[in-house]
Amino acid sequence: MLLNLLLILSLLTFEVLASKKFLLVDKLRLDFHDLEKELWSSTTDDETALVRRFYEYDQKLQQVPEDIIESLEPLTHLPAFLNLYAELKAIHYNYESFREYQKGLLSKLEDHEYISLDSILYHVRNKKSGTKVSIERIFEISGILANGTKNDTLMIQIPAILWNSFWCKNYQQSPQQLSYNLYNVFTLANLKAYVMEQFTCFIKKLFQEDDALKQAEISRKAYENE
Repeated sequence: MLLNLLLILSLLTFEVLASKKFLLVDKLRLDFHDLEKELWSSTTDDETALVRRFYEYDQKLQQVPEDIIESLEPLTHLPAFLNLYAELKAIHYNYESFREYQKGLLSKLEDHEYISLDSILYHVRNKKSGTKVSIERIFEISGILANGTKNDTLMIQIPAILWNSFWCKNYQQSPQQLSYNLYNVFTLANLKAYVMEQFTCFIKKLFQEDDALKQAEISRKAYENE
């Protein structure tokens, strides 16, 4: 999975790999896995509690600097990377909209105002939605890179840039720092896409829709690049 991406692209130094310490983004992935298990095992269908738990989890996500994607600027010199960079940006902006949506929901719920959850289902689940397209693309790209298939040009060019001192020094980054940032940006984008999809699955669960669990499993497999 993403660990293969780390190995293929030399994304972290040997010292980090050998330390057996989780990076923040990896811990965030594990934290969301725990949240999923808790919410699926819960028998309480409380939309306020659901929105609040996702909001609280988002506070953890904000520990990762939002401008970390800008650290990949050296890689924009690669024609093969430009489309990928655009997809990473798209997920970033889509998640920002999702974040604001959550804030609005929580505020209305706490004020006992009526809310509609239909719009988020459309934006994240509808095949014609730009958000859905971005989510599917980021899962697809992560799978390609993680499994070392297709896009051979990108697979060759990225390591070359990482270890080209001219590009790294020009942006005041070491190859190790750039590889670290690349891993973090990919992992965070993948996680944000997954969080949005799972939120809609829990809404389906609230609505007692029969395909809620099935949709969650499909999303999980795409997220884990299976």
